[in-house]
Amino acid sequence: MVNDEFDGAMLIDYVPWTALQSGTHRATKANDDPVACSGSGGKSVWCRIRVPAYQAIEVSTAGSSYDTVVGVYTGWPPFYTMVTCNDDWGGARSSQVAFTAYAYTDYYVVVTSYHADSGGDLQL
Repeated sequence: MVNDEFDGAMLIDYVPWTALQSGTHRATKANDDPVACSGSGGKSVWCRIRVPAYQAIEVSTAGSSYDTVVGVYTGWPPFYTMVTCNDDWGGARSSQVAFTAYAYTDYYVVVTSYHADSGGDLQL
């Protein structure tokens, strides 16, 4: 799984953007993954958002088959700076965050499983 590690983050350079990623149960938790805003900090997959203009960004895992936690960070391992984080948005097991992205700035989105041993189909 290419985007299982920070260095393999899937690039998102336009919005709106959606994807379904199957098999996240095969992902791992790296020793330098940031601590999620809740949960045990389970298996992680990474995306990198870089847009050409200042704009509002929303990331949602609605429709995923497992309990997710979403964090958005700047920086690089192990010097992360949290931009925003969410678990169980709207009372559901999915997560959603919103933030303002500055042009040509890298924002790293990490989606982790709430439980260390779960995963499944991730809808972004």
